[in-house]
Amino acid sequence: MKKLALPIFVIGVAISAFHWIGICVAGFGLSFYGRSIKTKLAFGAVGGLVVWLAFVMYLSSAGIYDKAVQTGTLFNLSIFFAVILGAVSGLASSFELEY
Repeated sequence: MKKLALPIFVIGVAISAFHWIGICVAGFGLSFYGRSIKTKLAFGAVGGLVVWLAFVMYLSSAGIYDKAVQTGTLFNLSIFFAVILGAVSGLASSFELEY
């Protein structure tokens, strides 16, 4: 499954341009590189952070970064939710199903 981790992450970043579920997909994809639950959680959080940084780059390229920062708490919540959603979705790869 580690072979699919990077493509899943890239697809998640692409999806996040249109919908917030992309944060979950990106965090899920990166979490396959973790070996324990803590590292899976950390990789998922990093996935969410990368998606948030892509969002900030989009805001900068559109010339509205300053206006977004002026919203204050809303802008701070955007990074909070991106990291939390990524971390929680990173936990999804720690479950093993037995058939």
